[in-house]
Amino acid sequence: MPISSVTSTNAHAAIRDSNKEMDMASDRIARNSRNLSPSEEQILNGMKAAASGTRVALRNLSDATSIA
Repeated sequence: MPISSVTSTNAHAAIRDSNKEMDMASDRIARNSRNLSPSEEQILNGMKAAASGTRVALRNLSDATSIA
């Protein structure tokens, strides 16, 4: 299936929305970080890593859209 600009725009929007939700969730957790257990710290670190990966995916998608 060829990738159209509509498809890439929809993917871009979905990744952006997901990234925004992860940022908000990790910010909420970080504000209460003084009271986190070690397992909660692991969850927070995982969320931060996922958000970082999503940012990279968003940047890659933008680059691919520009090339196309």
